[in-house]
Amino acid sequence: MADEAVADPPRRWHQIILPGLTLLLFLAAAWAIRRELASWTLADIGAALAAIAGARVGLALVAAALSYGALALYDPLALRHLGRALPLGQGALASFVGYAFSHAMGLPLLTGGAVRYRLYTAWGLGAGEIAGVVAFNSLTLWLGVAAMLALGGLAAPAEIGGVFGVPPLVATLSAFVLCLIMAGYVVLGLIVRRPITIGDWQFAAPQPPVALLQLLLAVLDWLFAAATLYVLLPPVGLGFLAFAGLFTAASIAGVISHVPAGLGVFEAVLLVAMPEGAHLPGVAAALIVYRLIYYLLPLLLAALAFALHEAKLGGAAVVARLDLARRGAELVLPNILAILVFIGGAVLLVSGATPTVPERLAWLAPLAPLALIELSHFLGSLAGLALLVLALGLRRRLDAAWWATCVVLGIGIVVSLVKGLDWEEALYLSAVLLALAPCRRAFYRRSRLLAQRFSGAWLIAILAVLAGSTWLGMFSYRHVDYAHELWWQFVLEGDAPRFLRATAGVMIGIVVLGGLQLIRFAAPKGFVARADPQARERAAAVLAASTDAPASGALALLGDKQFLFSDSRRSFIMFGIQGRSWIAMGDAIGPADERLELLWRFRERCDQWGGRTVFYEIGPATMPDLVELGLTFYKLGEQAFVPLAGFNLEGAARSGLRQSVRRAERDGAQFSVVQPADVPAMLPEMRAVSDAWLESKGAKEKGFSLGRFDPDYLARFPTALVRRGNELVAFANLWPTAGQREISVDLMRFRDGMVRDVMDYLFVQLLLWSKAQGYRRFDLGMAPLSGLQERHLAPIWTRAGALLFTHGEKFYNFEGLRRYKDKFKPVWEPRYLAAPGGLALAQALADVTLLVSGSPLAAVRR
Repeated sequence: MADEAVADPPRRWHQIILPGLTLLLFLAAAWAIRRELASWTLADIGAALAAIAGARVGLALVAAALSYGALALYDPLALRHLGRALPLGQGALASFVGYAFSHAMGLPLLTGGAVRYRLYTAWGLGAGEIAGVVAFNSLTLWLGVAAMLALGGLAAPAEIGGVFGVPPLVATLSAFVLCLIMAGYVVLGLIVRRPITIGDWQFAAPQPPVALLQLLLAVLDWLFAAATLYVLLPPVGLGFLAFAGLFTAASIAGVISHVPAGLGVFEAVLLVAMPEGAHLPGVAAALIVYRLIYYLLPLLLAALAFALHEAKLGGAAVVARLDLARRGAELVLPNILAILVFIGGAVLLVSGATPTVPERLAWLAPLAPLALIELSHFLGSLAGLALLVLALGLRRRLDAAWWATCVVLGIGIVVSLVKGLDWEEALYLSAVLLALAPCRRAFYRRSRLLAQRFSGAWLIAILAVLAGSTWLGMFSYRHVDYAHELWWQFVLEGDAPRFLRATAGVMIGIVVLGGLQLIRFAAPKGFVARADPQARERAAAVLAASTDAPASGALALLGDKQFLFSDSRRSFIMFGIQGRSWIAMGDAIGPADERLELLWRFRERCDQWGGRTVFYEIGPATMPDLVELGLTFYKLGEQAFVPLAGFNLEGAARSGLRQSVRRAERDGAQFSVVQPADVPAMLPEMRAVSDAWLESKGAKEKGFSLGRFDPDYLARFPTALVRRGNELVAFANLWPTAGQREISVDLMRFRDGMVRDVMDYLFVQLLLWSKAQGYRRFDLGMAPLSGLQERHLAPIWTRAGALLFTHGEKFYNFEGLRRYKDKFKPVWEPRYLAAPGGLALAQALADVTLLVSGSPLAAVRR
């Protein structure tokens, strides 16, 4: 199978608005920080960093340790409330590691939630219980927020009011309201004995002892976290409780902004809210040290604790536990490594935007030529951009992304040392490379890097990093007089020119990547991969041997599909690729005992290539197997089958058909069926009829789920003809099945105005002929949207489809088609589309429409 480019779905507004707001908040925070520090330089911040006393750093370390000690008790308390007895050490480990990861990286469900899931499932907890722990902890967090704001409002109303821009009385009253809410929460367990139900979610109110412990832990956590930063600050004119309230508000602003770890937003709120006269470089320096102590150091300790826990066992259990750890790690590592690589890219870009340490550069100058230093600085920024892009490929588990990231990390390590002996960033990149290198198996999807489209959130994150690093560079060199000559200055101390050239290179790289994305997305090629003739003949052999294959299995011979065969070559799935959707046409064809394994292989193949699994026009028999694949079902309509044993033209119910046949015969209609060997001679006449029909309907040829006028395809089947004298009026190619179980009609085309009721005549004659040949039932095809219920509790897709079926005659005569087929008294069977749940349905339907029609313009034609 050829390597197909797989496109992401078009972005929807909700996928753009939230990331867009996040980017705007980040940019607003950057603007606010720049405004507050406008009269200061990077050297001022560096001097303030050097002035922070070791004793203050020691106090901050103690406060951070006490804060994380309180956090470590969150999970044990949640487990106690849920009635799960786990050793205190296990709950504390999960809590500490989970919070260390989520604090440092943001995305708490993706980072801390994944770590908790890995640990708790190994200790016997189910997904529902883990969700209960996460929900309990989230409530604890917000209780702490309320408590901190209440303490600040009661102890220092004037200061808190000044911070939030409200009168002291409002701050005091707000604090009393928060106290009443917290008191109500504590006694809630005495009043409400039964679980509180909200939708599908149930919450059992904790008993007062648990609620009091929950409140106490939350207060201690927030107080010690605020103290970690407070002891690092220079005098700012705020009491501790007032500052703790401000700290809490800044932290919540960071959470609400959805910026990872609140980076920038947290700092901006604090800098803006500082009282007049505060030494802002000292505040900025304290914030940098706080990030290192409260975020980076716990992350490293948590990673070490997690690794030691995984390697703690001995004896015969080691192999099984390591295998379990490996499989569990493969579920979460791609996401974690993607974040670490993204951070590495940001580090390289920030490093390229800030001045090099002069002492290191002076030491390096005799060892490396100036040209090499200049080139390394430029390549370092480009490597940073590459890591931002590759991180998305790692998150999507692409094998090419793993290889490319390893190479780029290696380049980043070298250029970090050559451009200015930046050993810190080289050490970080080395650690990421060492973590990534042994995880090759987790990146198994075979897809080209440029085939992926950036999601809205990821694109916004990349732009935020680029905007932040550019802003940092402009801030660092804002006192440098800009001139065109700067671009061409190549001197050892020329940090500003190097920043300008590197930034220009990164921007050009972004433009090139964006252009490649647009070109790839607009390219009309590669939507449908055609199967090779050998595969088509193998599928024809399976159809000839399968007595239970549907008549629509003949679509395999149309030449526009790929195939996945079973190991025995007795079964196959035919499919096409449109965008990211891998669309299987109908059910798997072949022996029933091979069906489930073949379906799983198709599902795994889609996942391997990053595709969306879709099954189109499947029947009820396949639904139980597709449930195991994790797919959701949506009704498309109903298929009409006429039992041929009881079909005739007798009785009052068939009077309309009898009259149609008589009118056609009076107009000279004659019916016959020619075998495949005789079809080539008829093709010129059939072509003329087909062209006339397409022109009269204003239609274009389609495919995939519908036949088209293709001489090689038509020559494979018997063809029914209607003539008037020597002139061909109508034709239809037939799909007979092995064992005469079923027969259907595919391409049915006719000339208007030559024979009255020609369609009725052709169908009646086909049914009578098929009955005489011994076929058991005739497939009249599907009535789209038929059988959908417009009920209040039905899914929105079902209700919309039912409405369109009844009132959509301006678009397509859905109800008229159902009434027409009802004239033949068929048995109706439902047909479904199976796809991933949620918003993937809309994209799957759009991709099916494009695959059938061939182009967006043709999709709106009848």
